[in-house]
Amino acid sequence: MVENYNADEKKEAFSQYNVGVLKNDSFWHDPLVNRQSLKDLFPDIQYQDAEVGRDVRIKDVWRNGKWLLPSPVTSDLFLAWKMVEETQFSSELETIVQWKAHNSGTYSISSSYEVFKKKGLKVFWHSLVWGKGLYPKRSFIFWMAVNNKLAVKAHLYRWGVCDSQICCLCGVVEETINYMYFECVFSANIWMNVMPHCGIIRQPRSWSRELAWFSRKAIGKSGLAHLRRMAFAAMVYYIWLERNSIAFSGNNGSITTVTRSVRNAIFLAARTDSAVDKHLLEGWYV
Repeated sequence: MVENYNADEKKEAFSQYNVGVLKNDSFWHDPLVNRQSLKDLFPDIQYQDAEVGRDVRIKDVWRNGKWLLPSPVTSDLFLAWKMVEETQFSSELETIVQWKAHNSGTYSISSSYEVFKKKGLKVFWHSLVWGKGLYPKRSFIFWMAVNNKLAVKAHLYRWGVCDSQICCLCGVVEETINYMYFECVFSANIWMNVMPHCGIIRQPRSWSRELAWFSRKAIGKSGLAHLRRMAFAAMVYYIWLERNSIAFSGNNGSITTVTRSVRNAIFLAARTDSAVDKHLLEGWYV
């Protein structure tokens, strides 16, 4: 489940203020009271009413441990002066904000990202979908497929967008993610034309079982693992492109064309990947 959070609450939880008074601090615009500036707390106060100018510094209204403030003429000023006078300060200290999300106490973008990002369960297929060597557009379609977000006909039919649920690739069975990858005879043929080059010589299993298998067998730094990740993502991507070409352009699906696209794409990508031994690329290019 995704965590709901409030950004201000997160900021407060991971920020620690060591409050002091420096002579050159701004009276109005530095965090003077309750970690906030007076202008943030009382935005309607007019400088002319306060008789304390916009650019006044602490040194101008702080003498010998006392505040030298004009008499308040509005209720906001009365409350503001009261809050200032009741707040304990040290003229020896600097106002410092410490970032508790990092051991050094120093703010960094990476530690901030970890604090503010929405938390969720870590999925087993993460490294398979977003692994090294994968093209972003292929990873995105892969991610959509894994999360059952691709607009297959089964979804479109339920939404009232189309009047048929039949698979664009084979024209026989209801088009779902689970069927299209790789129960459909069209995609199964592509599998059989591609996977033997990755050392996988068998019929494809169900979509969920293949995700689980590849998440175990195609993870790591070896050249074969890289090749398998790239091949799986490329098959998902190019099968989806062919499906869309049939659905929207009325083209006839071609197993040969998709197979060539997948194998050539892997060859061109893997030959510049230092992790992939060149002997693994033999027979890929069509």
